[in-house]
Amino acid sequence: MRHFFNNFSRQSKRLIIIILDAVLLPVAFWLAIAIKLGEWSPRLNDGVVNMLLLIPIVAIPMFIKLGLYRAITRYVGEQVLVTVINGVTVLVLVLVSADYFLEKTEIPRSSFVIFWGVAVLYIAGSRLLVGAYFRKTNRTEYLNIIPVAIYGAGETGVKLSAALQAGKHFRVMAFIDDSLDLQGTEIFGVRVYPFSSFAKVLKQFKIVSVLLAIPSASRIRRSEIIRAIGQYKVPIKTIPNMIDLMNGLAKVDEIREVELEDLLGRDTVQPIAQLLKQCIEGKSVMVTGAGGGGRF
Repeated sequence: MRHFFNNFSRQSKRLIIIILDAVLLPVAFWLAIAIKLGEWSPRLNDGVVNMLLLIPIVAIPMFIKLGLYRAITRYVGEQVLVTVINGVTVLVLVLVSADYFLEKTEIPRSSFVIFWGVAVLYIAGSRLLVGAYFRKTNRTEYLNIIPVAIYGAGETGVKLSAALQAGKHFRVMAFIDDSLDLQGTEIFGVRVYPFSSFAKVLKQFKIVSVLLAIPSASRIRRSEIIRAIGQYKVPIKTIPNMIDLMNGLAKVDEIREVELEDLLGRDTVQPIAQLLKQCIEGKSVMVTGAGGGGRF
């Protein structure tokens, strides 16, 4: 099914979704009336029929205006729920106003409340389910996908996970975090483990690389974490620091190798070129120590 829909253009997919909404929203309203009256074949007078015809006329342009159909279904998140709630709420208010002016609709007022819930469940739920399906099939389609763990389950780690899950190269298998509040919880269906379970996580999920998502951590703390992970002989990669992220100089999904500066436990000190020139120009020197202080 995934390959079948991939053959459609973006505009064709959008048109299919619009048509489905235009058909199923009136069905949801009819279902709301049926639930209220307790019968599956409620009597549809002219007022009810007019209301059913009015729903797509009001809903579709409004959802287009709210940008609901601009969202790529496989990447929808919680923001779509906010958009749907706002749109359905306005739609229900318009329908209640129309019902007030239409004569003999005989529509129970509580049906509008039921319709609100059914419509939100249908529109938001259908998009979230389809998005989850496509993301899952997208991950299982690629055989060379790399299983990774993310150290840091905060906001940056969540964004990094979302970016990687949408791609074709990495699959996040586990989060590692020091926060007791986060340990044992799940993010996008991925469990958060304490570092004490790190060895178990490596073996269970066959982790190939660990990604550090702790841009706001101090250099001392980063150095401690890198040294602790390094004991397990697993490659470590990191993302840019928080300053670069905030200034727009880097993106959260820009992964790089851990550099020597990450192990210093302090801020780097830039050499003074003039001072070095005066001290060592024309001389033979020996550097002792292979750490950051001895790096040229």
